[in-house]
Amino acid sequence: MAIMIMERLATKVAMEANAAMSRSRSVIVVSRVLLCFYFVLILFESQ
Repeated sequence: MAIMIMERLATKVAMEANAAMSRSRSVIVVSRVLLCFYFVLILFESQ
């Protein structure tokens, strides 16, 4: 009984961690794209 509850809890925690990881990864990708865009804008403005 307790093992079943522990397994279910572990699965839920793993799913939550996975969702958090993918969310943070997408945030990192978006911030990198914005940084590149900003850098290109600065280069064009300076010319």
